[in-house]
Amino acid sequence: FHLEFNNQSAMNKESQTFNIIVTDDEVLARKALIRVLNEVANKLEIKLTIYEAEDGVELLYLIYQYSTNTNNIHIDAIISDQTMNYINGAAVQNILNNYINMKKYIPFFIVTAYDVNAAYFNNINLDGVFSKPLRKYDAEIILKQLIEL
Repeated sequence: FHLEFNNQSAMNKESQTFNIIVTDDEVLARKALIRVLNEVANKLEIKLTIYEAEDGVELLYLIYQYSTNTNNIHIDAIISDQTMNYINGAAVQNILNNYINMKKYIPFFIVTAYDVNAAYFNNINLDGVFSKPLRKYDAEIILKQLIEL
């Protein structure tokens, strides 16, 4: 299984637009997460395009779909719930790290209703683990990391 991402920077410097995939199997939680991200993005004066996935399988499909150069969409970050049907967030990141040859690094963040300090997360290459529901402060941390890339 091989995905190729364009090495070109995913961020459009003039418009400050970032493409983010938000994954959560709970619709209300996903919408709340998107609302917080958009509020913080407005405060930081950056634009977001947010793509939604309902579970880890759909997330992997979206990554594959947007990895083709034909649609000219570059994913800048993934924010995923940890506990979902089929494939959880950490398992998706493990697949991306160990089984897919990605040419462009995509920051990966987990949101969870469980212990964010769990030893389980120490063995996974994550850019952050945040409590659910995501607070504005945490959303700002995520978005500022994207700005600095």
